[in-house]
Parts: sequence; C-alpha cells; structure tokens
Amino acid sequence: VIEKKGEKIMTEISDLQRKGMQLMEENERLRQQVAEISNGRRHVGADSENVITEEGQSSESVTNVCNSTGAPPHDYESSDTSLKLGLPYSG
Repeated sequence: VIEKKGEKIMTEISDLQRKGMQLMEENERLRQQVAEISNGRRHVGADSENVITEEGQSSESVTNVCNSTGAPPHDYESSDTSLKLGLPYSG
C-alpha cells in the first residue's frame, strides 16, 4: 500500500513539474508578445497560437487586447491597453 502511494505521489509530482514547464514556456511567449506590442511591432491575435488550457480556456482569450476603437492607438505610451482574463466566475 505504501509503495503504491509513493508511486502515485511521484507521478503527481512529475505531472506538476511538466505543467510548470509548460506554464513557464507560455509565460515567456506572452512576455515576448507584450514586448512586441509595446514596441508597436505587431497586433495581438493576428498570428497567435490558440493553446487550449486544462480549464478549456484558450490562450487567445487570456491575451486579447482591449481597445475601444478597434484600431491600434497612435501613441503607444499613452494608450489605455489592458489584458482580459478569461477566468470563470466562481461566485
């Protein structure tokens, strides 16, 4: 019984480490996207990957940029840009 529990715990640890690596890779990719956007090089969503997370959320729904006019702002430093979080409401 103890041996089975140990194997299960080791499997869970391995799975969590793998998920952690995936999250770090996606975090780096998102940081690069934000840097590109702030430098005015590209518009988000044009050629972004749609990665489906475990909760069923796509990375695109997490990284959509809100812009009331729909067009890229002329002055990036003074633009009111925010990221929408595609998190489910649990209230």
